[in-house]
Amino acid sequence: MTTYPPVPPRSPFQVGARVQLHGYAGCPRGPRRDGWRGTVVGGFGTSALWVATDGGFDAVEDWPALTVEGEREKTAVRCTCCPAGAA
Repeated sequence: MTTYPPVPPRSPFQVGARVQLHGYAGCPRGPRRDGWRGTVVGGFGTSALWVATDGGFDAVEDWPALTVEGEREKTAVRCTCCPAGAA
C-alpha cells in the first residue's frame, strides 16, 4: 500500500474527492489532451494534489486546474472530455 503526503489544509478537495482535469485539443497527445477523472489520494507540495486516475495512472496536478467530477469547464474554451451540451 502506498502512503501519500497529506492534502494541504487550504485545498478545496480532500482525500476521497472525485475530481476531473479537462482536456484540450491544442495540448500534446496524452492526459492533457484527453482529460481524466480520478480520486484524490494525497497532497503534493503546497498547492498540488496526488490523484489516482480511473485510467490507472497517478497524476499530480495543481488544484485550481481541477474541477469536481462531472462539472463543466468554466472557460470559453470547449474541452475534449465532456459531451457537447452536457450540463
